[in-house]
Amino acid sequence: MSIALPHIADLDLGLLRVFIAVVRSGGFSAARTELNVGQPTISNKIADLELRLGMRLCERGRSGFKLTMEGKHVYKAALDLFESLEAFRVGVGTLRGRFVGDLHIGIADATVTNAHLKLDEVIAGFKKRAPDVHLHLHTESAIDLELGLVENHLHVAIGPLQRRRRELIYTPVLVEQQTLYCGRPHPLFKRAPERIDAVELANVEFVRRDYLANWQPPQGIQFRATATTGHMEATMQLILSGTHVGYLPEHYATFWVQTDHLRPILPRVLSYGSTFSMARRRSSTAATLTEFVKEFRLVQKRQANGS
Repeated sequence: MSIALPHIADLDLGLLRVFIAVVRSGGFSAARTELNVGQPTISNKIADLELRLGMRLCERGRSGFKLTMEGKHVYKAALDLFESLEAFRVGVGTLRGRFVGDLHIGIADATVTNAHLKLDEVIAGFKKRAPDVHLHLHTESAIDLELGLVENHLHVAIGPLQRRRRELIYTPVLVEQQTLYCGRPHPLFKRAPERIDAVELANVEFVRRDYLANWQPPQGIQFRATATTGHMEATMQLILSGTHVGYLPEHYATFWVQTDHLRPILPRVLSYGSTFSMARRRSSTAATLTEFVKEFRLVQKRQANGS
């Protein structure tokens, strides 16, 4: 293809949105749900965009979906473009004395039972200040939360974020207590919580978390990891099955402990605290994000003061 690059004002933004959705989903077929259209329509739109830009953006076929070098550059430029458009919209709204636009909030799963997070209070207070802002709440794994910030489709993320990317600002917000559990069908269940020798835990199957690359187990136990998850609900399913032991947030496990489906294992020596952080991009100056962070800090301050 060798046509002149169209002026940016003439570029069809709808085609770029489809392209972004395809890249984020990992292919044409996977993007059908997000875009709510059939695969032939998606394919035609990407072909139209390639024709408009005069370059091939991706390879598709039996070998799978893959961006070309040009496609990678166009994807990043498209993200920057839509971020700038949103910043313009928000900026003009702020000049008019109103917070407008979209705010994408990423949150780790299994947090609704955490009484110390109080995200519901934060959202309620924020909506009073910014009733015209459209909220998007995304439940993601810790890895995907940080990736969502880097790729500009999340404005703020809250969770057990471990990777400390240089382009992000991290603020610790709470410490979540983690305890080792086994399910009712597990051989250790009848002896839990205390009638277990820590040494024998090295011989049972353990479910690990994919985002804890440098995690050091308490007491130096070398757990035999035979399963990996990125979400607490998936971890819970494995533990309830009786095939694995694993760590869960205490607040999340409480219901199953009270109904005698789970039991903690040596909680006095094997429990540990996991730090939750709120993260955002260093480059972000969106007024809506600033207002959300302000409200989050106000709620935290009230909690610290016991009010």
